[in-house]
Amino acid sequence: MKRPPGRQRHGSTPLPPLPLPEWDFRNCPVAELSLCRGYEYPRSSKLIRETVARLRAGQDDALTRAVPFTLPIQLGRLIEKFRWWPQSPYLAIPEAARTKLISAFVRPEPRESTENLANLIDPFADDHLHISGTIIQVYLPPGQSVKILEHAFGDLVQRDYPHLFEERPDRVAAFDADQIRDALKFLSMWRLLNHGYTAKQAIVLAKEHQVETYDTIRGYRGAVAKAERKIITLERLLRLLTKGQRG
Repeated sequence: MKRPPGRQRHGSTPLPPLPLPEWDFRNCPVAELSLCRGYEYPRSSKLIRETVARLRAGQDDALTRAVPFTLPIQLGRLIEKFRWWPQSPYLAIPEAARTKLISAFVRPEPRESTENLANLIDPFADDHLHISGTIIQVYLPPGQSVKILEHAFGDLVQRDYPHLFEERPDRVAAFDADQIRDALKFLSMWRLLNHGYTAKQAIVLAKEHQVETYDTIRGYRGAVAKAERKIITLERLLRLLTKGQRG
């Protein structure tokens, strides 16, 4: 006999409902898609959640020093004070609080002076120029001049990140938005499975709520695997960032 949606794989006790903001990301504004993805994926990692909890408790170690870099720039800098994370899903945060998070990094007016150019690439600068950006690691060999390092950094980003210097027409921006929606769709399916639904139950539940899902169990499981890989990648990044730290 088939188990109705909401029943666990083993036993007959109904699962408590998973709040829609935890797995239905359809109503995320386009301008917030990237931040929503960056907020929700680290939130899905037990390692990252526990590390942030230790950071907030005042513990200082390699993991707590590295964890802000696994989060979106806005959230990483504010993580000790932005208490909505990880308790609240992104879309359950009041709009005013989300706006404050986003506006913390609005684009300032151009400056005549170049005295603060360091802030342009400082991921935690108060006047960071981008709502979302790219954080990369570099190796600084001892004994090199600043001029050599400047050229080396320029060569590195032009070689490995040429897309950062290209104009982004609307069709490319739309493509990026679709990619982010796909990533959130993968996470949506992962959340349902992680909550205790079988693949069949999760597909039925998603269709009942008119949330885009998959027609086959194979497609569903493939989406879950993609979300799982992303979460594992974030945890690997966190551990990688602890290497080479002083103290």
